[in-house]
Amino acid sequence: MTQALISDVEAKVTNASTFKVSMTALELQFMVFQMEASVDACNRASDDPLNNAHIQGLNRILTKFRNAYPNWKPGI
Repeated sequence: MTQALISDVEAKVTNASTFKVSMTALELQFMVFQMEASVDACNRASDDPLNNAHIQGLNRILTKFRNAYPNWKPGI
């Protein structure tokens, strides 16, 4: 039996500490690539990926890396 993840809001209430990290765009791109590979591997290995707390956590981290990646506009 897997335990569902707590929401981002609940997690922030439970643990208000934050960790500031500086990363280059290349490092962020690499982390997105790594997280996508991890999510894909776990999806293949899981019988029920939509209800797997580990995969939910990986997807949450992947989303945060994707959101942190700058939206570059060519020519600007």
